[in-house]
Amino acid sequence: MTQLNGNIYTVRNPGTNTVELYDTDGTSSIDSSAFGTYTSGGTATHGVLVLAGVTGTFVAGETVTGQTSSTAVAIQADAVGFKGVRTCEFSATKSICQAGSPTHTSDTDLTSVYGAVSQITGTVSIGNSSSALTGSGTAFQTELKVGDSISFTTNAGSTITRIVEAIISDTSLTISVNSGGSDVTTSKTCNRIRTTLTSSNKNTAIFKLPYSKVKTLKTTANSNLTDTNFTVRRQFVSTLSSGAATLTAGTDETFSSLDEADYTVSVTAAGSGSGTVGDVLNLSGNNHEGDAIFNLTGSPTGNT
Repeated sequence: MTQLNGNIYTVRNPGTNTVELYDTDGTSSIDSSAFGTYTSGGTATHGVLVLAGVTGTFVAGETVTGQTSSTAVAIQADAVGFKGVRTCEFSATKSICQAGSPTHTSDTDLTSVYGAVSQITGTVSIGNSSSALTGSGTAFQTELKVGDSISFTTNAGSTITRIVEAIISDTSLTISVNSGGSDVTTSKTCNRIRTTLTSSNKNTAIFKLPYSKVKTLKTTANSNLTDTNFTVRRQFVSTLSSGAATLTAGTDETFSSLDEADYTVSVTAAGSGSGTVGDVLNLSGNNHEGDAIFNLTGSPTGNT
């Protein structure tokens, strides 16, 4: 089967151990009748290049060359809903990770409480053990993107969630994982599920003061010391010692009083206690020894 070597194909309908090969247009099937018999070895690769801070657009066939590696890759053409170039937005985020030590990974909350869940136009249908989702009165090409999560209710009443792998037309798309053997769905509504950033107004650390000119706040009454304050959010990583951790603010800084909306403590590495990675801890009240869980100390008060 050496006739495959060095060629570029569009892969469709992948299974556990099989794939269907089409020409680069994604619609012309490959005639393998003259191919030799497979014996052993061989590697199939699909390269993905991630770029940031891009200005402008790409055209199929253009070459992108790495500045330091000098590695060159060619932009593939769009084919049957597969995009040669795809722009990723925050709404496509499925998980967030923290590099370094300790590492930490959290999935985004895609429930209706914190996620952006909306019903798309029309209804959808799918057969048992199928990856082909068919729409009626739908607008897949304008309301969905490759990588979107979608959910719908089967005829049996169970809810399944899948990732959009390819958008063929306004009424036809492919999901990443086949439906189950008893998941036949006929003319059911479908929800699009995306990540949303809540309280985005709190993500600005530096902002313009409300007036173009602000008179100095240094007066005799306050010993010529400024009383202008800014509230910032910071992240600390600490290892417990005897069940406690001490955090110290920077110079001329103090921690604010306890408010669960301002403080979030989560476990990034579990020890011998009952906590597991990802647990969010409650800071209110007292611990098992009767001592307050959260204390502001130091000089000035709140420095630690």
